[in-house]
Amino acid sequence: MVLASAYVFRFVGGLFFSGLIKRASQLINSLRLLALASTLIMAGLSFAAESFWLLFGAIGLFAMVNSAGMPITDSFGEHLAAPDSVGLRQGAPNRLHGFLSSA
Repeated sequence: MVLASAYVFRFVGGLFFSGLIKRASQLINSLRLLALASTLIMAGLSFAAESFWLLFGAIGLFAMVNSAGMPITDSFGEHLAAPDSVGLRQGAPNRLHGFLSSA
């Protein structure tokens, strides 16, 4: 039940938090806030472990916050890479970065 509902929380979190960002200048601050929220929720999980419903809510919040960070991080990477100035097509900087980091 917890794992199945985590997918719902991930879906809702990805839509909600990604929709809050309207300009590229908000990317860094939103990533910082999401990282801080994720850390605080993980710390809160240790206190919520005694009650199933508190643990359920904490896992749901963590899934919402964690899922929102991935597309925002991709947007931040694409914004910094500036594909037009480097001569790479859209998405190529991310694939290039993934290739170089795995080497």
